[in-house]
Amino acid sequence: MKKFIAALFFATFFCNSLFAQGDCSFPSTQLTNGNELTVTSQWQTTGTVSGTEYEYELWHNANESSNAVSMTIYGANQGGGAAFRGEWNEPDTKFDYLARIGYKFEKSGNGSGKLYTEYGDIFADYRYTRSSRMMGNNYSYIGIYGWARAGNDANLVEYYIVDDWWGNRHQDDNTSVTTSTTGGNEVGTINVDGGSYKVIKSTRQNAPSIEGDNSNFDQYFSVRQSPRKCGTISITEHFREWDRLGLKLGKLYEAKILAEAGAYETYAASSGWIDYSYAHMRVGDLCSNGEFELKVNISPITGGSVNKSPNNICYASGNVNLTATPHTGWKFDGWSGDATGTNASTSVTMNGNKNVTANFSLEADGTNLIKNGDFANTEDWTLNTWENSAGTFSAASNTGTINITTLPTTGDIWDLQLIQAGIPLIKGVTYRLAFDARAASARDISLEVQKHTADWDSYFQKSNIGLTTSNQTFEYEFTMENDSDENARIAFNVGNSDANVFLSNVELVVVSSSSPIRQFSQLSKADFRVSSLNGALRIESKANASIYLYDISGNKVLDFNVPAGESIVRLSLPSGIYIVKNLGNKKAQKVMVK
Repeated sequence: MKKFIAALFFATFFCNSLFAQGDCSFPSTQLTNGNELTVTSQWQTTGTVSGTEYEYELWHNANESSNAVSMTIYGANQGGGAAFRGEWNEPDTKFDYLARIGYKFEKSGNGSGKLYTEYGDIFADYRYTRSSRMMGNNYSYIGIYGWARAGNDANLVEYYIVDDWWGNRHQDDNTSVTTSTTGGNEVGTINVDGGSYKVIKSTRQNAPSIEGDNSNFDQYFSVRQSPRKCGTISITEHFREWDRLGLKLGKLYEAKILAEAGAYETYAASSGWIDYSYAHMRVGDLCSNGEFELKVNISPITGGSVNKSPNNICYASGNVNLTATPHTGWKFDGWSGDATGTNASTSVTMNGNKNVTANFSLEADGTNLIKNGDFANTEDWTLNTWENSAGTFSAASNTGTINITTLPTTGDIWDLQLIQAGIPLIKGVTYRLAFDARAASARDISLEVQKHTADWDSYFQKSNIGLTTSNQTFEYEFTMENDSDENARIAFNVGNSDANVFLSNVELVVVSSSSPIRQFSQLSKADFRVSSLNGALRIESKANASIYLYDISGNKVLDFNVPAGESIVRLSLPSGIYIVKNLGNKKAQKVMVK
């Protein structure tokens, strides 16, 4: 990753143009007549986009390559003023390519910027097309990039808001970036601009930064779990959410629209491009004076959808009707935030900014979570061929066939595998996995349900599954013990034998939920608050809490622990009045359980 940024010129940052959050009506026409910049080897070029408030940088770090990389800036009079095209073509070498346009906040030297709370809200509107997955990459980020100085109880910080990526040899370009790419640890999940983002914190030591070549600093990443190529990024809202998670920022140095790709090891040649038909940044309120913002979140994102009527972002007054619709295999649990109740339809009065969450959970109704498990065709399935392995995948007569031509040179069974990703798994839920299988000759395969990213955390695995030439049915049950994963995958690993494998009737269904406690947000607006919700308790707490539940006579009837955030606790108790006590802060609250 690029860690050094030359000093840039000051940019002002107020704009009267205002677009709705998440709006994808931004222009899609490819732009022409731009100013092309090129650099070679290890070099950079910076400057101001004439006639705009923006500054740009094109960076290239590849000592082993003399290839030129380019950035075409389309200028002030088209594409929102910050639109550009970036392009590179690298041999099998280590490299870093970075192009960005946006705001520079430091106008008179070190520390002359302000805290984000001293600016209006910062937004970036964009629309682009790009090349597809690039096997020669180790990392890639498309979104927002910047730095913040040390101070305000924060270290020097390099930050990314990642809405999309190009992928690499271990990760397709629909699979989100994880700590295997960024380093560090996940610290929480946030919902911004209608999407779910994983928040990651990492630390760099003795690395180049805006303060020199041997700096220690933190890195913050917000990584969108469902990539997009058009929309609005509410940059300041990410800053607020980081703040709530304890990730502080000092005075802002910059915030820019970013395209970055690189490799820190040699593997394969890499070439790619990105072309913005629209890119624009602005500072101010999302809503006009006298209007209020309604934010609607879905937890988990895969659980369902919410319809708004009228369907706007900002409202001057009146009521907004919300209707929650669960996806197949899911059920609606209820509203939280500035709406309550378990009816799928509710109304929110817009007399201030409102934040509402629709909560869903999986149903044990026999719905198959595997798409195309009967192999009507090859859709939704991918054959991964790593480490010089080779093969093809075909489907006919409701059977999927893995045709193996070359085994991986490593001898590792997982280097040739048939996978399907996008499977939602919820912590505490028990699943039944079943499939039919045979082989061209007797052989073993292995099966794994796992994280669909490069650290490949395993949720369930089964080795040495013996196949014969006759069809057999295999069936297993497992409980998801890890944190919920909205994008898990199933993998049939076959890289230990060249006997073709035939699969059919792959099925993953919910059996039951083993946990009465379901966390639907890692954040809480209240220090501690309890409310009754259709025979359950909704508990909000800013810290992990040990809870004792007493009946009206003072007898303890239940005790349990809840994580920080907001949770729903299902109860099997008679209706009546109960006392809920938080042992940590000694607070108690009376509730009616119906």
